Amino acid sequence: MPAGPDESNVARIEYPVTRSGDVVDTWHGVEVPDPYRWLETDVRESDEVAAWVEAQNEVTETYLETLESREYFSERLAELWNYERFGLPVKRGEKYFFTRNDGLQNQAV
Repeated sequence: MPAGPDESNVARIEYPVTRSGDVVDTWHGVEVPDPYRWLETDVRESDEVAAWVEAQNEVTETYLETLESREYFSERLAELWNYERFGLPVKRGEKYFFTRNDGLQNQAV
């Protein structure tokens, strides 16, 4: 099996700053802080959340690119997942329908 990351190539990871808010919910008389509620907003509706996700992805990709075994695992997972699959048939009216995935589709169609 390939080796893990070469520690000499991995710089200290610096994560983007994540602001926290002052949202507090009260549940059964108990105040429960939810400082990251703003991150629950859909990235298509919030430029701030979209920018945060993009910054997090950049940090992740920068680290993953240092892994010597990344290509090996990518190829191996593709091998394991690349097989045709069918869902159970469902009767609608007088016809039967089923889902199918050719192997590497994100979801069955």
